[in-house]
Amino acid sequence: MSGPLYDEGLQPERTELAWRRTTLSFGVAALVGFRLVSEAFGDPSWSLPVLFAIVAAGALWIAVHRRYTATNAALLGDRAHELPSGVLLLTVAVMTFLIALGGLAAIVTLLLQRA
Repeated sequence: MSGPLYDEGLQPERTELAWRRTTLSFGVAALVGFRLVSEAFGDPSWSLPVLFAIVAAGALWIAVHRRYTATNAALLGDRAHELPSGVLLLTVAVMTFLIALGGLAAIVTLLLQRA
């Protein structure tokens, strides 16, 4: 039996596209958060976590492309045992948790300021 044992390019490409959509929505949410935080607080120091999220979205975009390249190379070279791990998923989960925690802190701060 010759040739690859998978649908050439399609499965890794679909996965990359799904990750790109996730990263894009993460970046857009960070941009919207930047605007809302700057309007709500006025203090530039509150924008630092949101700026971090914007930079993190860009870094995730690069990581997604690297993961696609590594996955495709592993599958084409019949090195399926070298497939990338779930570090990208863990990174997105941790970043989402930290952003949600920051949002909760911002809401509590706003409520305490208005009380």
